[in-house]
Amino acid sequence: MKPLRMILSALCGALLFAGGALAGDSTAEQYLAEMAIIAEALEGISDDASASEAAKAMGAALARLEPISEEMQAWSEAEKMNFVRSYPEEYMGVHMRISRALSLMVQYPERMELFIDHMKNMPRLD
Repeated sequence: MKPLRMILSALCGALLFAGGALAGDSTAEQYLAEMAIIAEALEGISDDASASEAAKAMGAALARLEPISEEMQAWSEAEKMNFVRSYPEEYMGVHMRISRALSLMVQYPERMELFIDHMKNMPRLD
């Protein structure tokens, strides 16, 4: 009987942990959506005019991300890890897209200047 009780206890604990993580799903999805907007804006840069538009789009997305980022910073380490594990492709994918787009922009320092302040405001999970 004792092994059954241990299994049920572990199952209840797992369900409680999953429930806590599920409560943050909308926050996680909003974060990923805003980061995708930033990535798309950066990937669309082809000239100075599109760089200026991308900077505006990035600034607006970062403003919307501010309360989301604050909420995510309040997450426990377990919740942060659960987010990364729950959305590995989306999380890594959007960050890779942003990094790739910025690395292409290095050859245009005048465009890069538009994004330096924005980069300081990028949300972080640590």
